[in-house]
Amino acid sequence: AAANAGLIYWRVRGIDDARAFQAASDAQPLLIDSPTFNLRKPAPRRDGSVHPDEGFTLDWGVNAEGYPYFRPQISTSPDFAKGPGTFNLPLVKNGASVDVKRTQTRRIGKLLERAGGGDTFYWRVLATDTDRTITVESGSQEVVLSVEPIGGTN
Repeated sequence: AAANAGLIYWRVRGIDDARAFQAASDAQPLLIDSPTFNLRKPAPRRDGSVHPDEGFTLDWGVNAEGYPYFRPQISTSPDFAKGPGTFNLPLVKNGASVDVKRTQTRRIGKLLERAGGGDTFYWRVLATDTDRTITVESGSQEVVLSVEPIGGTN
């Protein structure tokens, strides 16, 4: 795909039984349907913050067929650099949410302390197709680890 301006092409070729004649269709570009994600703010607050000593739910919507495997990721950096600041949550098959346990929330807090004491982490979802050959990542969403909700208490 590096040649052909990054496009991949396909065609059909037919050969008769005697292998005397063959014909091929015109080349067509191969279009891969990439999913579009809608990351929702973490529950139960739904304001973009999570309590540092409680579990919460991450959920998403996706509008493409053929992507049954979802791998949520959490990171202390928006670029999801490989290393101790980024980790995977359990694989979700045919679902659109994952519960983050209290122990995982505490782990996020410790990672943030090691990364410089900030209170913001990021999450995203990697979607993999049925054949496990194509993986597409969502954009990332910023989340604040805070005792008080972002809007304050009423």
